[in-house]
Amino acid sequence: SVTNAISSVIIVGALLAAGPAQIDFGSLMGTAAVAIGTAAAIPGTLVNLAAGGENRSEVRFGHPSGTLRVGAEAQQESGEWIVKKAIMSRSARVLMEGWIRVPGV
Repeated sequence: SVTNAISSVIIVGALLAAGPAQIDFGSLMGTAAVAIGTAAAIPGTLVNLAAGGENRSEVRFGHPSGTLRVGAEAQQESGEWIVKKAIMSRSARVLMEGWIRVPGV
């Protein structure tokens, strides 16, 4: 949608304006992922609707290095959404690599 396109341009513009020396891209992706999980937890947001539009506490998506599970606990108080907790869990690196031999097989 137009709103999504404008938001993307604003975010990319802000990153370019900050310059590469000012950006820690490793933490930026984690921050963006938590923002996605939080938006998915709030019914009616574009992210929530893209994830199926149901009440959900987490979403999982893939990336080149593995999978990422993000989410949030949010509730509406006095007409405003309050995020009580944000969650991130990832499998983004190889934990073990090697060979195993099983005798007699």
